[in-house]
Amino acid sequence: MNKKSRIIFTATSDLATDQRMQRICEVLSKAGFQVLLLGVNRGSSLNLPFPTKQINCFFKKGLGFYAEYNLRLFFFLLFAKMEAVCSIDLDTILAASCLRIIRPFKHIYDAHEYFTESPEIQLRPKVKAFWSKLALKTVPKVDLAYTVCQSIADILKEEYNVEFNVIRNLPIDRKENITQSTDGFLLYQGVLNVGRGLEELIHAMGSLPNHKLKIAGSGDIEEKLKSLATALNVNHRVEFLGKLEPQALRTLTGKAYLGFNLLDKGNLNYYYSLANKFFDYMQCGVPSIGMNFPEYKLINDQYQFALLIDDLNENKIVEAVGVFDSSLELHSRMCANAKKASEKLNWENESKKLILLYTQLFV
Repeated sequence: MNKKSRIIFTATSDLATDQRMQRICEVLSKAGFQVLLLGVNRGSSLNLPFPTKQINCFFKKGLGFYAEYNLRLFFFLLFAKMEAVCSIDLDTILAASCLRIIRPFKHIYDAHEYFTESPEIQLRPKVKAFWSKLALKTVPKVDLAYTVCQSIADILKEEYNVEFNVIRNLPIDRKENITQSTDGFLLYQGVLNVGRGLEELIHAMGSLPNHKLKIAGSGDIEEKLKSLATALNVNHRVEFLGKLEPQALRTLTGKAYLGFNLLDKGNLNYYYSLANKFFDYMQCGVPSIGMNFPEYKLINDQYQFALLIDDLNENKIVEAVGVFDSSLELHSRMCANAKKASEKLNWENESKKLILLYTQLFV
């Protein structure tokens, strides 16, 4: 195995806040691989411990964006020195798949989600048909595939007849002492998109007068959420922080009373998910309120650091917060459980599997 093998990772995310890609590239770089992380120039400044490149695109979203990005990506890869390309999700897979007709290299696929069932695609038949057809043409030809949880791995294996490994979005074990809070704020961290329970959470704030909510992230429905908070007269208790750098987000999370990971069970991408935030709250010793979906239930049954609800509505959210408010002992116990779980559920342990996958690829 040649650990000097050069791997180019292609993403459309904001590289400054994409913690999964930062962790993956850093650990492989430290293991001796030469990595380059490619992304879209979204105006963020980067100070990462491995090489990066941000590609400028005229189009910012929609089919024009994906077509332009993959075209620019194709010509960049055409002349790049590399032994492997890792395509992050379906929206970057076309360029590398086409390039393999011209030149040989290892093609890796990292599925961050159940892409064809994401909310932006699920209810748009023509768009879904396009991505589904693209996946059937490209995914079965990759040399290595992995995703974020076993549920999605099983589904993708069935659809594409490809073995999908699992690399979970576990946080780095910082080994920092974080003081648990019983009078802190409620916290949501992540993208502000439909189906993430944000409307229900803001509605619930009307029945939680003793709590404040901080929302860390940005997305398509940000302005709609701000208007909703104003209309419900809870805007003085709901603070929108925008995107935060990973370390700033971690510091904020450690001060929270409860974290939220709310999702619409009608969307299969969400139903089978295993989100970063579920582990980020855990690693900071913060109990969370989330959904009683398969992957979350499997982990929480073992470690018990979250309260899982069956239905996404404001009454269930209010009831769940009330459970913690009425029992400081429960809150304290879940904080302790979260810290204990973080000793096993961390990137230091998970990354060993990732390094082994890449080592075996180049044998």
